[in-house]
Amino acid sequence: MLSTPHLLQAIQQTTTAILKTNLVGIYLHGSYALGSYNEQVSDLDYLIVVRRPLTLAEKQQLMIATITQLWPLAPHKGLEFHVLLLSATQHFVHPCRLISTSQNIIMNVINRHHRST
Repeated sequence: MLSTPHLLQAIQQTTTAILKTNLVGIYLHGSYALGSYNEQVSDLDYLIVVRRPLTLAEKQQLMIATITQLWPLAPHKGLEFHVLLLSATQHFVHPCRLISTSQNIIMNVINRHHRST
């Protein structure tokens, strides 16, 4: 595992490369934002805010990059992120609508990755 600053830079670069102009921002929350983060016992929580819903290809690219590029840099408990539409954050209604990364997409990406390695 590498240091958290390197991971944060990788998250920013990877997400920007995939989502391009659709990306509004990446926001840290959880233990890191509250000052109690520890690489040995924490996960890293973040939100990705986008202008429009993700396409299937964007979802797949995001999951592949997370598994192959980001997860190896992750803290002990891994990564947790959610994708939110900008419009859902501007006029907040509880619960906030998340963009789903379907379990089937995730499993297909994981299976494809394991077959290619």
